[in-house]
Amino acid sequence: WQNAREWKIAGRIAQMIGMGPILHSFSPDERRAFVLAQFAHDNAMTMIETLAFEASLRGGMPVNEFHCSVAYLRGLDNVDSLRSELSRYCATLGAFNVRTDKLTSVNAGSLWLTLEKDEALRALHSDLAAIARRCGLSIRGLTLGDWIPHILLARFPSQVSTGLPLAERINLTLRVARLDLTRQIGATEFETLQQFSLDGI
Repeated sequence: WQNAREWKIAGRIAQMIGMGPILHSFSPDERRAFVLAQFAHDNAMTMIETLAFEASLRGGMPVNEFHCSVAYLRGLDNVDSLRSELSRYCATLGAFNVRTDKLTSVNAGSLWLTLEKDEALRALHSDLAAIARRCGLSIRGLTLGDWIPHILLARFPSQVSTGLPLAERINLTLRVARLDLTRQIGATEFETLQQFSLDGI
């Protein structure tokens, strides 16, 4: 990380979304929900799968899917209202491309592939924050400046293997083809409420 502030923010994000040491502190009263950017499965995603496989060979625990969490919400009471707002929004959004940045270790045990926070991702984050406010939800304290877009590749029991190319530039273009609305129903359990295609499929 470029400075201590980025490291602290990344650690806080990892803790808040269940990738850090407070994984056990799930509280159903918070009614947590997430909006996830899902990517088209192309050559770039195959490369990411290869990176994750290399991490698993070095002791990393694989994840179920590769996505970027765009919005971390709490206070989800009216699912229909949020679903309706997201449906209207995604109908006008369209699929778009994002660029990967670098591999980094967060909280010692999480391996992230960060994404460039370009204009498209900034606009998406801001639009989702506005939708959340209209639906009476909070963004759980993560402002646009704090948000570090990333894909979780693997979790390690203690420390990310030094055999991985940490901090090296990874030049890939990913296509965001879908947004998923999910909610947390347990410490490590999530339920998909709606999938919104951006490719018109």
